[in-house]
Amino acid sequence: MLKGGHHGGVAALSCALLLSCADKSDITLTANLSEPRATVAPGVFGFSFTGDCTLVLQVGGYASDASTVTVETFSLNSENQESLVAPLDWKPVGATLPFVVAKGSTSKLMLQLGPTQLTESLANRICTESIVYVAAVSDSLAQGRVSEVRGQAFMAGCAK
Repeated sequence: MLKGGHHGGVAALSCALLLSCADKSDITLTANLSEPRATVAPGVFGFSFTGDCTLVLQVGGYASDASTVTVETFSLNSENQESLVAPLDWKPVGATLPFVVAKGSTSKLMLQLGPTQLTESLANRICTESIVYVAAVSDSLAQGRVSEVRGQAFMAGCAK
């Protein structure tokens, strides 16, 4: 220990250096959409779209606190980012929003999408092209700023 108790200053400087070198994901919320599924089926009034996916939320271990997360909107896009269905009806399964993710942890939120009525031409397009789910998510660590979360492209299952 340095004379006059300066050891604490060295520890504080070491901590500050560690945080300045930390990856952004260590101090913020990261989000991604995984396990996307979708089905298009004929119905009484045209075609019906339903689907689900998992919103994976992670708050880094060096974050200032837990994060309160809200899904603002959800949409279905083509792989080249053209909006196909927006907004897309959705609801959380087994949880309520806002959703709290603890500091240093990962949480998964299952989202049920639809049902949404489609025209025949839109149903055909969704059944023949890769599609992507896109969510607008806000979180308290970003002072409520809304971020876009894009899932991976996938093909819908289609019943004839």
